[in-house]
Amino acid sequence: MSTERSVRSDHARGRDDTTRYLCAAAHLDDRFADRAIREFLTEPTRAAPPVAGVRAGAVLAEAVAARARRKVRDTLVVTLFAGVLVTLSLSLLVGWLLVGVIVFLRRSTPGRGALPAVGGGLVAIALLILLFRTSEDVTSYSYGVGLTAAAVLAVGLLVVLLAVLVVDEYVVWHHIEVRFLRGFLLTDPSPDALSSRSRRVFLFGAEHFLAQLRRCLRRHQWMADPATPDDAVQVVVTRGPRVFVGAGEPHGPWSLAVPLRPRSSAEDVRPLCAGALYEGVARAVRALRGEFADLRVTERVVVAAAGLVENVERAGDFLADPGAAPYPLLRGQRVRELRDRPLGWAAYYLVFQFEARDRDVVVSTFLHLAVRDATLHVEWVPCVLPPLKREYSAIDTTPDSPLLPVVRAVLRFLVLPMTVPARLRTVCSVIRPRRRAPGTLTADMYGVAHSLRELAADTGSRSHPGPGDRVKVLEGRLTSVLRESLAEAGYEAVVPGGGGYPGRRPADPAGTAS
Repeated sequence: MSTERSVRSDHARGRDDTTRYLCAAAHLDDRFADRAIREFLTEPTRAAPPVAGVRAGAVLAEAVAARARRKVRDTLVVTLFAGVLVTLSLSLLVGWLLVGVIVFLRRSTPGRGALPAVGGGLVAIALLILLFRTSEDVTSYSYGVGLTAAAVLAVGLLVVLLAVLVVDEYVVWHHIEVRFLRGFLLTDPSPDALSSRSRRVFLFGAEHFLAQLRRCLRRHQWMADPATPDDAVQVVVTRGPRVFVGAGEPHGPWSLAVPLRPRSSAEDVRPLCAGALYEGVARAVRALRGEFADLRVTERVVVAAAGLVENVERAGDFLADPGAAPYPLLRGQRVRELRDRPLGWAAYYLVFQFEARDRDVVVSTFLHLAVRDATLHVEWVPCVLPPLKREYSAIDTTPDSPLLPVVRAVLRFLVLPMTVPARLRTVCSVIRPRRRAPGTLTADMYGVAHSLRELAADTGSRSHPGPGDRVKVLEGRLTSVLRESLAEAGYEAVVPGGGGYPGRRPADPAGTAS
């Protein structure tokens, strides 16, 4: 069965809005950038799962660049602010703090901004009291001979501080309005381009992040190589209870266990195998392309990281060495063997995927079939990947005036006393892999729990649609093909008290591959 390469088709169509939004999110949301780095660039044996319309290399490169930029910015801001605390008069500092609290509360989301504002305010007030409560030297310096020198130094520090914020905001504005402009096709950078010569900000990036990103990009280049066999199937190693990482959350999954027996009227009863059933379903679904133009039929092998670790000595098809990342593809004959005889920790899935709302919502339906002990097992799991957060896609509607970075920098300057604790945390924060004993293999080393798009999804929104009628059409085609295939092979379902299939039961998506 040939596999459609979604990465290649996405590139050919030039549709890249999701990648643009995620690249912008890396600069607009430090939490997203840090979570992306922590998930995909801390463990050298972990790789980003495939997601429709997302070029992981481009997004991760922006995440590393954004974190390096914030480290430099906040180091300068905290250092300059410390100098301002020493040189600026107490009355002006308290006035700045009060203005910052008012602006912070007006700009914060109701119910969420009050706690950071109060916490930051208390920290700033405590710092001011500590500095000025008993400091007679500072008092005499501020109101004595050194008044002019202190005032000039304080003004100079404030100007430099504002300039740092303006430059930082302008860099972000340039990314959004120039590099991530609508219609611009973003591509993964080459591994050799991740250097300070091609992009100066990488000079301040953590080298182990850049090294892992280079490995990730080489992996993507190999997968996109036209010489890669067409019958190769993507392998996704997952950790935790979520099996279909990158597809969103299941909506109405179900499973069947259908006992079979030879039909009394059948002249010939042929052996029944899952591979033949998959082939029939795939052909029937591909015939729907006249109705569903964007429907893609792909294949996936899902491997549970915990099972991979427990069976590492027998996992040569998935892992070359315990210190290396799992293979991203599984080839021909081994795919067919796994399709007919799934392992307890690795399973084959046929995937039907389409997009809605101009790629804003992605629906993926996973089908697993198995024939064991005269019983047909069917697992059907529709998953919906919700839209991205609105603030990320809003980059296409924001004004492109070059004065906008100045306005934003001034607002950040006003609330600066409230944000110093968070900026200090950014300066001191270090992202490391989880600690483990030397020589110990863990599921965290190999398995992923989220995709880049899931990290940026609007999980709080309830406005996105469910799987919709098209999944019901696919489900109907599946049922029809299975009935016909069983009849052609000379089998019928054993249903106590009547014909048809047994009643469905909710599927446990983690059951097959974990």
